[in-house]
Amino acid sequence: PTRELALQVHDELVKLTKYEKLNIVAVYGGAPIHHQARDLKRANIVVGTPGRVLDHIRRGNLPLDKVEVFVLDEADEMLDIGFKEELNKIIEAMPEERQSLLFSATLSEDVKKLASKMLNNPIEVLVSSGLTTATNVKQQAVVCEEEDKLTILTRLLQINKPQSAIIFGRTKRRADELAKALLKAGFQAKALHGDLTQKERSNVMDGFKSGLFKILVATDVAARGIHVDGIEVVYNF
Repeated sequence: PTRELALQVHDELVKLTKYEKLNIVAVYGGAPIHHQARDLKRANIVVGTPGRVLDHIRRGNLPLDKVEVFVLDEADEMLDIGFKEELNKIIEAMPEERQSLLFSATLSEDVKKLASKMLNNPIEVLVSSGLTTATNVKQQAVVCEEEDKLTILTRLLQINKPQSAIIFGRTKRRADELAKALLKAGFQAKALHGDLTQKERSNVMDGFKSGLFKILVATDVAARGIHVDGIEVVYNF
């Protein structure tokens, strides 16, 4: 569903196929389409976000008639953020004779409908991670009025003084407004969301990882696939 996740999967595949002669290409919005079109000519594995994949199919850069394996990752998120139409068009462009794998954190009715459309007599594999919250992680909920949330958040930041923190906002607008409000209050904060260009997103992540600023304000979708060591506090705003 996101550029960051596509890039992360691409990088892992490059590592996994280190000793194979395979070309792995990532396609996503916010990057030059003609460069991707050139790379697709020699691709064995394509990792992409739905919108850009469909764009390449329409331009004739990505014929799917020989696809052997189709993997749909984060199926629940894809449907939640409105990629149903794109997914249906991509599935229709592929041969029926293929192996399909669908990964989803939840099995909603929408995910089940998508599964019935793209899978033929599927085997269902349920994985229980057995993960529980680490014993050294403290969780707190603060119940308050909407107009008091920012004041309480700034006080918590003043008390905790985290060297590295992520704050999750529900929308792109909320993330932007919150980052600006925190900057105004004297905190080093930047926003990360889907409206930023790929270069802007990369700059924000590089700055956060290197400690140029301490607080990342992100939407949950934009933050998928991001791994940063040493996060002290996560605030769900």
